[in-house]
Amino acid sequence: MESQHKGKESLKPFCDKLIAEIQGFNGDFEVAPKKNYVSLMRKKQIIILNPASKTRLEIGLNLKGVEPTGKLEAEKPNGICSHKTNLLDIN
Repeated sequence: MESQHKGKESLKPFCDKLIAEIQGFNGDFEVAPKKNYVSLMRKKQIIILNPASKTRLEIGLNLKGVEPTGKLEAEKPNGICSHKTNLLDIN
C-alpha cells in the first residue's frame, strides 16, 4: 500500500485507521491494494480509499439507490462507486 501514498505519506494514518475501523464491523472485508487506491471488498468492491492529494483522502462508496446528501456526493455515472466523500482530518 506504499505506492498509493508516495508523496502523500501524511494520509497513510487515515487509511490505516479507516481500514481497521471498517474491518471491525464484521471483519470479513478483503483489503485489496491497487496501484493508486485501496479497495475493500466483500463479494464485490464496496469501498475505495484514494489518497487524492497531499491533504485529501477520497472515499468512494458503492451505495446504489441511495440519494447523495450532505457531504456524500454522487460519483460519475457507471463508475465503480456510486458516491464519494472527502476526508481532510482523521478526527
